Amino acid sequence: MDFVGKPLEFAPYLGNAKREWSKAQENFLGLVEHWQSLCTEQFGGLVSVIQVNSKPELQGVVIDKAYAVELRPITVGESGFAEVVIKVLFSDAVHAEAGRFLVNRRGNVVKEDGTVLVDIDSDYGSFTIFTSIAKVVLETPYPKIV
Repeated sequence: MDFVGKPLEFAPYLGNAKREWSKAQENFLGLVEHWQSLCTEQFGGLVSVIQVNSKPELQGVVIDKAYAVELRPITVGESGFAEVVIKVLFSDAVHAEAGRFLVNRRGNVVKEDGTVLVDIDSDYGSFTIFTSIAKVVLETPYPKIV
């Protein structure tokens, strides 16, 4: 853990993180309507997705395999992001993390240094994000119990 060297600078840092998080969350969750259309038009109902009660959380199913996508605020250096965590829900007591990635204020999937991996404004940006989520859910095995 690093200790804050200039505590008076924390309030602006916090405000920036909140603004970045809010825009990232808004832009990411704004893709859900498009994803719902993909569920019927492209995937024949084998995939589903809904936003849970206006929370920064999605739930769905990929061929009878339940999943959740949770968004949480995170900062890397001076930049704020939404950290997207994908979980496969095998039962109430058993779940496994399937993957995670960062979303910037524009809604793009990025590396920690800000390099864009998936641009939502590209032809297949939204489609790429959602199919990647569905694929990683399908590929996640039941956790080994030790």
